[in-house]
Amino acid sequence: MNTIQMLVVSERLINTTGHEVTMTNTDENAIEILHRQGFDVVLAEEGTSVHSKKLEAVVSVLHPDTIFLKYEGEDADAINNKIIAAQDKQRLERRSKIRISDTLNPVNLIDQISLSN
Repeated sequence: MNTIQMLVVSERLINTTGHEVTMTNTDENAIEILHRQGFDVVLAEEGTSVHSKKLEAVVSVLHPDTIFLKYEGEDADAINNKIIAAQDKQRLERRSKIRISDTLNPVNLIDQISLSN
């Protein structure tokens, strides 16, 4: 498994074993960091002064392939499970897009028409 580059936006330290983590405690600092660097995952703590909706909107514009997750006190295993589930979902969505674009390819359409005749 590759090391995940993660930006954690939280007012307290969390256990993120196995990931390369950049920590910050405000959404404003996170946005500044995101202007300089991309991440595989942005993890934002809920129930604090972190404005996760604003941060999520910025992430989607600056780094559309970055996974944005919220957490509220889960342990490291639960967070890792969220990351794995989000990565799996992202892979499936990419495969769907590839299949759709492949069927829209004119050469493939001609092949499909030829095969059906």
